[in-house]
Amino acid sequence: MFNSVKAALCGAAALMVMAVSPSNATTYVYSYTFDTNDTATGSFTGTGPITDITNIANVYLSIDGTPVNGVSVYSYTGYNGPSGPNEDGAQYFPSGGAVVSSIGLDNNFLFGTSGYSEYFYIIPWTNGGSNQEATQAVGPNGVIDYYNGNFIASNFSVTAVPEPATWAMMLLGFGMIGFAMRKRSNVRTTVSYA
Repeated sequence: MFNSVKAALCGAAALMVMAVSPSNATTYVYSYTFDTNDTATGSFTGTGPITDITNIANVYLSIDGTPVNGVSVYSYTGYNGPSGPNEDGAQYFPSGGAVVSSIGLDNNFLFGTSGYSEYFYIIPWTNGGSNQEATQAVGPNGVIDYYNGNFIASNFSVTAVPEPATWAMMLLGFGMIGFAMRKRSNVRTTVSYA
């Protein structure tokens, strides 16, 4: 009987590990606090591990608590002309191809409205020959961290949110553990020492 209890516990533990694995989750929440104490927060859907989330869609963005409507996803292709990246947005920020990562230097995304009137980005940036990340946000109330503020890795968080099916698997796992422990308890109470 002990072996069946042990097997049930191992199976439940495996279910719970699979259930909380970020690779199974497709919804993510993010937050960035600028050095001005302004914030960009929201959520999106995507695929891949937390270190390399791609196929990003369904973006929600809020800047300092004010929602930004009509948000699309863009990536940064690099500065290659005298006009600057904000002069010709379509050239430097094409639609799609964005990457969100828990690793700072791997981020490359712009969440914003068409025409880039309101947005939040973390993009790769070369300054003086050194690679770094740049951040900026423009919200309904104006510019935050004016033009390519330095990215502060500790101020950015992205977290996977378990889906309803994952919660169901977790509850099933807990139920199996409870059932196995109850069976084990019943076995102990029926042992006779006569």
